[in-house]
Amino acid sequence: MKIVEIERLDTTEPKKKIVIEVYYSKGGVNMWAGTQEPRGYWMSATPKEFDGVITTTTAFSGKRIFIKEVKKFSPKVLEELAAGAKKHEKYQYLIESVLGMNALKLKEVPA
Repeated sequence: MKIVEIERLDTTEPKKKIVIEVYYSKGGVNMWAGTQEPRGYWMSATPKEFDGVITTTTAFSGKRIFIKEVKKFSPKVLEELAAGAKKHEKYQYLIESVLGMNALKLKEVPA
C-alpha cells in the first residue's frame, strides 16, 4: 500500500493526534465487512498515540472515504490527490467524524 501523510492534528489528549492520509489500495474483498471494495485512492483520518518511537492505533477508531477509482497505481495521481486533499469536499467531515467517534477535541492553536 502506498501512503502519503497529509497532516497530524493535535488533540487535547497528550500524545494523541488525528493523522490524515491519502493512499492507494488494490481493492478486493474486505475481510472485516465482507464487501467488495474498489481499486483506487482513499483518504483516511485515524487517531494515533505517539510515545517516542512507539505509535499506537486502536482498531476501528478511524474513518475513510473513497476518492478516486483507477485501474492501476500512479505515483503522480497519488501526489496530486494528496496535494489537493485539504480542499476535498469531505475533508472536514472526515476529521469531525473521527473526533466525534472517539470523544476527542482538537487542541486550540494560540493566535
